[in-house]
Amino acid sequence: MRQALCAGCGKQYETGTREIYAKNDIGEPAEWARVMRGLANTPTPRQRTMTVNGAAFPLPIEHFDCDFCGTALMPGTPIVCVTVWQPERQQEPPIWETDYLEPQP
Repeated sequence: MRQALCAGCGKQYETGTREIYAKNDIGEPAEWARVMRGLANTPTPRQRTMTVNGAAFPLPIEHFDCDFCGTALMPGTPIVCVTVWQPERQQEPPIWETDYLEPQP
């Protein structure tokens, strides 16, 4: 799972990479999360095209959208990118967050 969130929706996540759920006795695998914070980049047309049943639908190019609440994420505003994966099923996903944000120190 990967999400770009507004600062409000992302405030619950701690920056960094860590295990968020341990493997349990009933066979559910562990889950890890990578959380990056920064300022929203300017979207590209590729990032703002939604494909539904093979048809491309352009979205507004001036901003991203929060994947939780739908708020417009304007370039230069604080955003949080969250990536969650299960190490038993896949390797840590490649960095995608820098396509959407400029990391803050």
